[in-house]
Amino acid sequence: MKQSTTHNSPALLPAEIKVVAYIRSSGANQEGSIEQQEKAIADYCEKHGLVISQIYTDN
Repeated sequence: MKQSTTHNSPALLPAEIKVVAYIRSSGANQEGSIEQQEKAIADYCEKHGLVISQIYTDN
C-alpha cells in the first residue's frame, strides 16, 4: 500500500529554525532516489524558511 504525505506549511515555527532530515532508500520500488528526496526536502525548507542543520541518509 502506498503512503501519501501531505506537505503543509509548518505551523508556528520561527523563521530560520534549524531542522534535521532523514532520507532512506526502500529499494527498487521506491518513488524517488536519495538525491531526489534530498532536493525535495531542501526545496521545502527554502520555501518555508527552515535551515537544514543535518541530513541523515540510510540506504
